[in-house]
Amino acid sequence: MQRPDTVTNIKGTPMPSNDDTRFYIEGAWLDRPDAPRIAVRNPYSEDVIGHIAAGSATDVDLAVAAARPLALLVTLIVEAGAESGGAGKGRGGGEAGRGGTGGGAAGRPVRPRRA
Repeated sequence: MQRPDTVTNIKGTPMPSNDDTRFYIEGAWLDRPDAPRIAVRNPYSEDVIGHIAAGSATDVDLAVAAARPLALLVTLIVEAGAESGGAGKGRGGGEAGRGGTGGGAAGRPVRPRRA
């Protein structure tokens, strides 16, 4: 039986176990060592290769609260672009969907390079 602190890769080489109890929320890693854990399995061998923390309702609330201001900002930017007619334009002023692939330098269509 395999020791719980090591796992093997596809070639049978022992690897350290990968356990992570952190969540990345609002640009920082928050450690939750007391959180319940979920086993991470190798899809090939089905061996347990590590564990991750299971998020609680509190963790979800923290992540949603951190994401809300960014979601509002993105919505405002998209709406401002649509109102100014910026939607559908490629770089350089060319128009996507009119026979080209968007605009290139000086508004010329971008053409794929040949190998």
